Amino acid sequence: MPPLKSSTQKLGELLAEYKNFTSSEVFTVVDAAQIAASRWQEFGFTARKRTLLKWASYITKNQKEIAKLVATECGKPLGDATLEVSIAIDHILGCKTCTANNAGSGSPFRPINV
Repeated sequence: MPPLKSSTQKLGELLAEYKNFTSSEVFTVVDAAQIAASRWQEFGFTARKRTLLKWASYITKNQKEIAKLVATECGKPLGDATLEVSIAIDHILGCKTCTANNAGSGSPFRPINV
């Protein structure tokens, strides 16, 4: 199977090539994701909050670089890409709040069976 290619929208320049996975490989990754979702649920509120804050911090520290990548790959203006990254950070921090609201409910973030 040929690789998937990621190109810039404006100039068509190749940014990267990615392996095109077989259905068997996809199912293996989905199974691993379900195990990870179960482990995430077992983390408990404090560990989930800490992890989400670290993730948001990383994206915040690298926001300019990430926005440039988004702008380059998607062909959108840098301002739009920067806003998109900002919104992603807000969503991550919102997940932290959601986790806090569900702490102790017994059912935060149930994995979805695919």
